[in-house]
Amino acid sequence: MTRDMGLLLISTQWAPTPEAQCRADQPISTYNLTPAQKQYTIQLQAAQK
Repeated sequence: MTRDMGLLLISTQWAPTPEAQCRADQPISTYNLTPAQKQYTIQLQAAQK
């Protein structure tokens, strides 16, 4: 996002929690994860142009 002289980069991602016990060799879509079994990460980076 930009506004005037400012720049904001937004990054979001999620990964299963360790308690979900998802195997690395299986696609994540094979698991029926609840919202509590997903760990979300939101990263904001701000700067001026």
